[in-house]
Amino acid sequence: MHTSKKKVLLVLLFFLSGFFVFQENVFANEEISIVINGEKQQYDQPPIVKDQRTLVPLRGVFESLGATVEWNQEQKKVTAHKGSTTIELTLNSKEAKINGVQYLLDVPAIALNGRTLVPIRFIGESLGAKVGWIQDTKTVTINTSNTDTNIKIVPPPEGVIALASNDQVKVNWIIDQNVDYYHVYFNYSMEGAYLPFLENSNSKAKFEVGAIHTGVNPGETWYYKVTAVKNGVESDFSNVVSATLPITPTQPNYQTTLILIADNHKGTYLGKLTTNKYDSESIFNEYGAYGSPYRSNSIWNEYGTYGSPYATYSAFNEYSQNPPIIYDLNGNIYGRVTTNPYIQDGINPNILYQLLKEEGY
Repeated sequence: MHTSKKKVLLVLLFFLSGFFVFQENVFANEEISIVINGEKQQYDQPPIVKDQRTLVPLRGVFESLGATVEWNQEQKKVTAHKGSTTIELTLNSKEAKINGVQYLLDVPAIALNGRTLVPIRFIGESLGAKVGWIQDTKTVTINTSNTDTNIKIVPPPEGVIALASNDQVKVNWIIDQNVDYYHVYFNYSMEGAYLPFLENSNSKAKFEVGAIHTGVNPGETWYYKVTAVKNGVESDFSNVVSATLPITPTQPNYQTTLILIADNHKGTYLGKLTTNKYDSESIFNEYGAYGSPYRSNSIWNEYGTYGSPYATYSAFNEYSQNPPIIYDLNGNIYGRVTTNPYIQDGINPNILYQLLKEEGY
């Protein structure tokens, strides 16, 4: 891709209004402050930003939060204890454990200038602290008090998807009425730093309902993350989503019939993707074979093969690598219906009806 030679534009979606155009840019690195329980922290190794995550020296932060720290030189492993909570991290690994349960970090713990640096949000929240971000002052706030504070941190957006069509990618998410606005970040690879779309040369664009990334060339794959903002405090990143613009476009049109097929090596038919709830084959016909929460071939059957959060071929198993596939009658694939955020071109079933309705199905 020749990303250095092309402008990347972003169109702000409104349901009934116009749009704005934005240009790709990069924010300069600025000094980051860490405030724990109202006190600004000083470290011999300053905090850094890696892949849009703030990393800080682990021992200072752990001890400030009341945890004890152990270091295993042979295994390059850090273990922290606070009360009944035990946290384990290994240097240069994205895997971490909290009380034996494995978690996947966006950024691994790293060594820098003789210090081990860790993702501040994961460490803070894993020890029961509230972690926030104040954009204006580039400050990470951590509060361990059980009492209410003035800093309210909303959760990251859910149901984020990216869909390629023509020369653009649509990025959507489930709207939270408690959120003021959203920021959207993009990158040409899954790893590395994600850049925010800008409203002008130094201000992040504010989105209300979704965004369109235009100027995308056939064959290109782009990756996206979204954050939510409430009262000026930005949430953590959403899961990464991606979309690839087909070299030979196979995007559906209003005449295309879309169907859902199980990825179970049998090609089990799971119904038609139409918002017509009176269609006997619609997955949204709650009395039909494919829309009823009690039928075996329905993705809405939470105890069934295709709807259980534990079933291999289920749309609602967030770890499934084989969720249902969206086809047209010519055999073209348009994506998968899944809650697994790491599936490329995956569509969250909870917002599938809304998307189909917007596209005229």
